[in-house]
Amino acid sequence: MKVTERQIEKALRKGMGFKTHAAQALGITLSAVCQRIKKSEHLQKVLREIEETNSDFVESKLYRLIHRDNPAAIFFYLKCKCKNRGYIERDKDQVEVTLRNTKYTTDMTQEQAEEIYKAFMNNSTAIEMKDSTIIDVEGSNSE
Repeated sequence: MKVTERQIEKALRKGMGFKTHAAQALGITLSAVCQRIKKSEHLQKVLREIEETNSDFVESKLYRLIHRDNPAAIFFYLKCKCKNRGYIERDKDQVEVTLRNTKYTTDMTQEQAEEIYKAFMNNSTAIEMKDSTIIDVEGSNSE
């Protein structure tokens, strides 16, 4: 049985763009669906439309959570959509720092840890980080 482009379109729409769902609904292989989509500009356009619709739906759920003051949703939005305003996530590691025989464990970037180490080794009493944070070391390195 030959599956028509229209049947593939209907199956894609019903399956929210999931090609495996469309293939199962039509009784054909996933690779057959993928090949037909690859050959058809119309099916490619349909798939893009479905993906846009799905994205709009999911974004509307995110905005609902933001309006309810959900912190995770707010942070996610800021990290994804507000990078140009400085809301970027930096890789942080647990760093153990020993100052004046006291161990501190904190989250910081590798760059921050290196700045602190260099300043401490240079007998600095305070360290001004590139992000303008000031860390008071109170004393100098005994080494």
